[in-house]
Amino acid sequence: MSPLGHPKLGQFLEAAARHALVDMLAYRRAFDPALAAAGQPFGVGVAWGAGLTPAVQEEVVLCTPDTLSQAIEQIVL
Repeated sequence: MSPLGHPKLGQFLEAAARHALVDMLAYRRAFDPALAAAGQPFGVGVAWGAGLTPAVQEEVVLCTPDTLSQAIEQIVL
């Protein structure tokens, strides 16, 4: 069972998170010279759904709308 309590919703969230990550990695590749030395996350990918806890100290922070404030704190702080 997915963290959302329904298998289809969990699959939707996983797919949305994967798409957000692919977009962010493409952005990273395009702007590699400027972002390589940053030493902090360079972007937030928001997947529609709920319950996706943002990873700590990663280049890309993935989240859902309910955890967006946590994700932004990782980039700003």
